[in-house]
Amino acid sequence: MLREVSLFLAAVFSHWQAYLTGGAPTAILVVLREVFEVSLPRKFYVWLFLGGFLPLAVFLAWDDEHTARTHADAELARLTTPIFTGKVDFVAFGRVEVPQEYSHDPTVTVIASLTNTGASSIARDYKLVIVAADGRGIETWPLNPPSSGAVVLTLLPKQQQITLCRDDALDVRTHADPISNGGGRQGYLSFQFSGGGSRDWCEFCPIERAIGVRVILSFADAYGKRQEIAYQITSQQKRFVGSPHFPGMHLAGCPVAR
Repeated sequence: MLREVSLFLAAVFSHWQAYLTGGAPTAILVVLREVFEVSLPRKFYVWLFLGGFLPLAVFLAWDDEHTARTHADAELARLTTPIFTGKVDFVAFGRVEVPQEYSHDPTVTVIASLTNTGASSIARDYKLVIVAADGRGIETWPLNPPSSGAVVLTLLPKQQQITLCRDDALDVRTHADPISNGGGRQGYLSFQFSGGGSRDWCEFCPIERAIGVRVILSFADAYGKRQEIAYQITSQQKRFVGSPHFPGMHLAGCPVAR
Protein backbone atom coordinates (compact mmCIF):
# COMPACT_ATOMS: atom_id res chain seq x y z
CA MET A 1 0.00 0.00 0.00
CA LEU A 2 2.79 2.43 0.95
CA ARG A 3 4.53 1.73 -2.35
CA GLU A 4 1.37 2.51 -4.34
CA VAL A 5 0.87 5.79 -2.43
CA SER A 6 4.49 6.76 -3.04
CA LEU A 7 4.16 6.09 -6.77
CA PHE A 8 0.95 8.14 -6.93
CA LEU A 9 2.52 11.09 -5.08
CA ALA A 10 5.54 10.92 -7.37
CA ALA A 11 3.22 11.08 -10.40
CA VAL A 12 1.36 14.05 -8.88
CA PHE A 13 4.63 15.86 -8.22
CA SER A 14 5.83 15.17 -11.77
CA HIS A 15 2.71 16.74 -13.31
CA TRP A 16 2.70 19.64 -10.83
CA GLN A 17 6.36 20.38 -11.48
CA ALA A 18 5.71 20.36 -15.23
CA TYR A 19 3.16 23.16 -14.81
CA LEU A 20 5.39 25.13 -12.44
CA THR A 21 8.37 25.10 -14.77
CA GLY A 22 6.62 25.20 -18.14
CA GLY A 23 3.37 24.79 -19.98
CA ALA A 24 0.94 27.30 -21.44
CA PRO A 25 -0.26 28.91 -18.15
CA THR A 26 3.29 29.58 -16.98
CA ALA A 27 4.26 30.95 -20.40
CA ILE A 28 1.31 33.36 -20.31
CA LEU A 29 2.37 34.62 -16.88
CA VAL A 30 5.91 35.21 -18.11
CA VAL A 31 4.66 37.16 -21.15
CA LEU A 32 2.37 39.29 -18.96
CA ARG A 33 5.19 40.09 -16.58
CA GLU A 34 8.08 40.57 -19.03
CA VAL A 35 6.36 42.03 -22.10
CA PHE A 36 3.34 43.86 -20.74
CA GLU A 37 4.87 44.53 -17.31
CA VAL A 38 1.76 43.31 -15.55
CA SER A 39 2.43 42.84 -11.84
CA LEU A 40 0.34 40.20 -10.10
CA PRO A 41 0.07 39.84 -6.31
CA ARG A 42 1.82 36.97 -4.54
CA LYS A 43 -1.54 35.57 -3.41
CA PHE A 44 -2.47 35.03 -7.03
CA TYR A 45 0.57 32.81 -7.59
CA VAL A 46 -0.10 30.88 -4.38
CA TRP A 47 -3.71 30.22 -5.39
CA LEU A 48 -2.70 29.37 -8.96
CA PHE A 49 0.08 26.95 -7.99
CA LEU A 50 -1.73 25.30 -5.06
CA GLY A 51 -5.38 25.77 -5.92
CA GLY A 52 -5.08 25.36 -9.69
CA PHE A 53 -2.01 23.40 -10.72
CA LEU A 54 -2.04 20.96 -7.77
CA PRO A 55 -5.63 19.68 -8.26
CA LEU A 56 -4.94 19.43 -11.97
CA ALA A 57 -1.79 17.42 -11.28
CA VAL A 58 -3.79 15.07 -9.02
CA PHE A 59 -6.35 14.56 -11.77
CA LEU A 60 -3.68 13.89 -14.40
CA ALA A 61 -1.97 11.35 -12.13
CA TRP A 62 -5.31 9.61 -11.57
CA ASP A 63 -6.05 9.70 -15.32
CA ASP A 64 -2.66 8.09 -16.07
CA GLU A 65 -3.46 5.28 -13.65
CA HIS A 66 -7.01 4.88 -15.00
CA THR A 67 -5.78 4.71 -18.60
CA ALA A 68 -3.09 2.18 -17.71
CA ARG A 69 -5.69 0.06 -15.87
CA THR A 70 -8.08 0.24 -18.80
CA HIS A 71 -5.38 -0.93 -21.20
CA ALA A 72 -4.36 -3.70 -18.79
CA ASP A 73 -7.98 -4.89 -18.48
CA ALA A 74 -8.36 -4.86 -22.26
CA GLU A 75 -5.19 -6.91 -22.66
CA LEU A 76 -6.35 -9.35 -19.98
CA ALA A 77 -9.69 -9.73 -21.76
CA ARG A 78 -7.87 -10.33 -25.02
CA LEU A 79 -5.85 -13.11 -23.42
CA THR A 80 -8.73 -14.72 -21.53
CA THR A 81 -11.77 -14.13 -23.78
CA PRO A 82 -12.23 -15.52 -27.30
CA ILE A 83 -12.70 -12.74 -29.85
CA PHE A 84 -13.92 -14.15 -33.14
CA THR A 85 -14.36 -12.38 -36.43
CA GLY A 86 -15.34 -14.08 -39.63
CA LYS A 87 -16.83 -13.93 -43.07
CA VAL A 88 -18.92 -16.06 -45.39
CA ASP A 89 -16.99 -16.69 -48.60
CA PHE A 90 -19.54 -18.71 -50.55
CA VAL A 91 -23.25 -19.57 -50.52
CA ALA A 92 -24.95 -22.14 -52.72
CA PHE A 93 -28.32 -23.87 -52.78
CA GLY A 94 -28.63 -27.48 -53.86
CA ARG A 95 -29.67 -31.05 -53.07
CA VAL A 96 -28.03 -33.85 -51.12
CA GLU A 97 -27.15 -36.91 -53.17
CA VAL A 98 -25.09 -38.81 -50.55
CA PRO A 99 -25.48 -39.94 -47.73
CA GLN A 100 -28.68 -41.74 -48.56
CA GLU A 101 -30.56 -40.66 -45.42
CA TYR A 102 -30.43 -37.07 -46.66
CA SER A 103 -30.93 -37.89 -50.32
CA HIS A 104 -32.66 -35.15 -52.35
CA ASP A 105 -33.20 -32.94 -49.30
CA PRO A 106 -32.90 -29.22 -50.15
CA THR A 107 -29.81 -27.64 -48.62
CA VAL A 108 -27.85 -24.44 -48.37
CA THR A 109 -24.08 -24.76 -48.19
CA VAL A 110 -21.69 -22.05 -47.04
CA ILE A 111 -17.94 -21.78 -46.92
CA ALA A 112 -16.93 -19.61 -43.98
CA SER A 113 -13.72 -18.34 -42.39
CA LEU A 114 -13.16 -17.69 -38.69
CA THR A 115 -10.29 -15.73 -37.09
CA ASN A 116 -9.60 -15.52 -33.36
CA THR A 117 -7.81 -12.51 -31.87
CA GLY A 118 -8.55 -13.47 -28.26
CA ALA A 119 -8.06 -16.47 -26.02
CA SER A 120 -7.76 -19.92 -27.57
CA SER A 121 -11.21 -21.41 -28.12
CA ILE A 122 -13.20 -23.97 -30.03
CA ALA A 123 -16.25 -23.02 -32.11
CA ARG A 124 -19.30 -25.26 -32.15
CA ASP A 125 -23.09 -25.48 -32.41
CA TYR A 126 -23.35 -23.72 -35.77
CA LYS A 127 -26.74 -22.34 -36.80
CA LEU A 128 -27.85 -20.64 -39.98
CA VAL A 129 -30.79 -18.29 -40.52
CA ILE A 130 -31.74 -16.98 -43.95
CA VAL A 131 -33.41 -13.57 -43.95
CA ALA A 132 -35.54 -13.32 -47.08
CA ALA A 133 -36.09 -10.10 -49.01
CA ASP A 134 -39.45 -9.61 -47.26
CA GLY A 135 -37.78 -9.83 -43.83
CA ARG A 136 -38.86 -13.39 -43.00
CA GLY A 137 -36.35 -15.42 -41.03
CA ILE A 138 -36.07 -18.96 -42.38
CA GLU A 139 -34.42 -21.42 -39.99
CA THR A 140 -32.29 -24.32 -41.16
CA TRP A 141 -30.87 -27.41 -39.47
CA PRO A 142 -27.22 -28.49 -39.64
CA LEU A 143 -26.47 -31.43 -41.88
CA ASN A 144 -23.99 -33.40 -39.80
CA PRO A 145 -20.94 -34.64 -41.70
CA PRO A 146 -20.85 -38.45 -41.98
CA SER A 147 -18.64 -40.28 -39.51
CA SER A 148 -16.48 -41.21 -42.48
CA GLY A 149 -16.39 -40.36 -46.15
CA ALA A 150 -17.96 -37.34 -47.80
CA VAL A 151 -21.16 -35.53 -48.64
CA VAL A 152 -22.12 -35.21 -52.30
CA LEU A 153 -24.23 -32.20 -53.25
CA THR A 154 -25.81 -31.10 -56.51
CA LEU A 155 -25.61 -27.33 -56.83
CA LEU A 156 -28.28 -25.45 -58.72
CA PRO A 157 -28.88 -24.14 -61.28
CA LYS A 158 -25.96 -25.82 -63.10
CA GLN A 159 -26.67 -29.31 -61.73
CA GLN A 160 -22.97 -29.64 -60.88
CA GLN A 161 -22.07 -32.24 -58.28
CA ILE A 162 -19.44 -31.48 -55.66
CA THR A 163 -17.89 -33.74 -53.05
CA LEU A 164 -17.24 -32.30 -49.60
CA CYS A 165 -15.00 -34.33 -47.29
CA ARG A 166 -15.73 -34.69 -43.60
CA ASP A 167 -12.33 -33.21 -42.73
CA ASP A 168 -13.23 -30.07 -44.68
CA ALA A 169 -16.31 -29.34 -42.54
CA LEU A 170 -15.86 -26.22 -40.40
CA ASP A 171 -17.55 -27.81 -37.39
CA VAL A 172 -15.11 -30.74 -37.58
CA ARG A 173 -12.17 -28.36 -37.88
CA THR A 174 -13.20 -26.22 -34.90
CA HIS A 175 -15.16 -28.50 -32.54
CA ALA A 176 -12.26 -30.30 -30.84
CA ASP A 177 -9.14 -28.39 -31.94
CA PRO A 178 -9.14 -24.84 -30.46
CA ILE A 179 -8.30 -21.85 -32.63
CA SER A 180 -5.36 -20.11 -30.95
CA ASN A 181 -4.79 -16.36 -30.69
CA GLY A 182 -4.07 -15.02 -34.17
CA GLY A 183 -5.18 -18.27 -35.81
CA GLY A 184 -7.98 -19.02 -38.20
CA ARG A 185 -9.92 -21.84 -39.84
CA GLN A 186 -11.94 -22.19 -43.02
CA GLY A 187 -14.40 -24.87 -44.00
CA TYR A 188 -17.83 -25.70 -45.30
CA LEU A 189 -21.15 -26.07 -43.50
CA SER A 190 -24.32 -27.56 -44.98
CA PHE A 191 -27.80 -26.98 -43.63
CA GLN A 192 -31.20 -28.47 -44.42
CA PHE A 193 -34.33 -26.42 -44.69
CA SER A 194 -36.55 -27.26 -41.73
CA GLY A 195 -39.54 -29.46 -42.43
CA GLY A 196 -38.29 -30.37 -45.90
CA GLY A 197 -38.46 -26.68 -46.78
CA SER A 198 -38.90 -27.21 -50.52
CA ARG A 199 -41.14 -24.17 -50.81
CA ASP A 200 -38.67 -21.87 -49.05
CA TRP A 201 -35.75 -23.42 -50.90
CA CYS A 202 -37.32 -22.76 -54.30
CA GLU A 203 -37.36 -19.03 -53.54
CA PHE A 204 -33.57 -18.99 -53.87
CA CYS A 205 -33.04 -21.18 -56.94
CA PRO A 206 -31.62 -20.19 -59.28
CA ILE A 207 -29.19 -18.02 -57.33
CA GLU A 208 -30.40 -14.86 -59.11
CA ARG A 209 -33.53 -15.05 -56.97
CA ALA A 210 -31.41 -14.92 -53.81
CA ILE A 211 -29.74 -11.58 -54.56
CA GLY A 212 -30.32 -9.28 -51.58
CA VAL A 213 -30.95 -12.19 -49.21
CA ARG A 214 -28.98 -12.14 -45.94
CA VAL A 215 -27.40 -15.23 -44.43
CA ILE A 216 -26.64 -15.11 -40.69
CA LEU A 217 -24.25 -17.77 -39.36
CA SER A 218 -23.95 -18.08 -35.59
CA PHE A 219 -21.86 -20.32 -33.34
CA ALA A 220 -20.82 -20.75 -29.71
CA ASP A 221 -17.31 -20.39 -28.30
CA ALA A 222 -15.76 -22.51 -25.56
CA TYR A 223 -17.69 -20.59 -22.87
CA GLY A 224 -21.05 -20.91 -24.62
CA LYS A 225 -21.16 -17.29 -25.75
CA ARG A 226 -22.80 -17.04 -29.15
CA GLN A 227 -21.27 -14.98 -31.91
CA GLU A 228 -22.46 -14.38 -35.44
CA ILE A 229 -21.36 -13.28 -38.87
CA ALA A 230 -23.62 -12.05 -41.64
CA TYR A 231 -23.41 -12.12 -45.40
CA GLN A 232 -25.59 -10.59 -48.08
CA ILE A 233 -25.84 -12.33 -51.44
CA THR A 234 -25.05 -9.95 -54.29
CA SER A 235 -24.82 -10.25 -58.07
CA GLN A 236 -21.14 -11.13 -57.62
CA GLN A 237 -22.21 -14.35 -55.92
CA LYS A 238 -23.12 -15.87 -59.31
CA ARG A 239 -19.49 -16.31 -60.33
CA PHE A 240 -18.90 -18.71 -57.42
CA VAL A 241 -21.67 -21.14 -58.26
CA GLY A 242 -20.33 -24.58 -59.12
CA SER A 243 -16.76 -23.91 -58.02
CA PRO A 244 -16.48 -23.87 -54.21
CA HIS A 245 -12.94 -24.30 -52.96
CA PHE A 246 -10.57 -22.97 -50.34
CA PRO A 247 -6.95 -23.53 -49.27
CA GLY A 248 -6.45 -26.95 -47.72
CA MET A 249 -9.64 -28.40 -49.19
CA HIS A 250 -9.46 -32.09 -50.12
CA LEU A 251 -10.11 -31.91 -53.84
CA ALA A 252 -9.29 -35.56 -54.50
CA GLY A 253 -8.87 -38.85 -52.68
CA CYS A 254 -11.90 -38.41 -50.42
CA PRO A 255 -14.04 -41.57 -50.15
CA VAL A 256 -17.75 -41.07 -50.64
CA ALA A 257 -20.07 -42.18 -47.84
CA ARG A 258 -22.90 -44.49 -48.79
